[in-house]
Amino acid sequence: MPLNFPKSIEAILFDMDGVLYDSMKNHAQTWVEAFKKSGTDYPVIDAYVNEGRRGEEIIKQGIQKIENREATEEEINNIYKEKTRLMHNAAKADMVPGMK
Repeated sequence: MPLNFPKSIEAILFDMDGVLYDSMKNHAQTWVEAFKKSGTDYPVIDAYVNEGRRGEEIIKQGIQKIENREATEEEINNIYKEKTRLMHNAAKADMVPGMK
């Protein structure tokens, strides 16, 4: 079934987090804080290096790199839950220059 969009719409842009708003600063800081709560000192640069990866992969890679061991399912769940909570409470991200 075809979609019937009004003829005045020329384009639709989906913001997949980081297209219209620069949310990476928030992501980096919340990764650092979420790992810290679990007792792991996660470097902010690693958050930038791993931008775009799935949360579970970031956590597994971080624990492996920093603590030289496998992350437990409980750690993965707890860190990701805390990361999500922190992002929901983070300050609004600034719009990417030129997007307005």
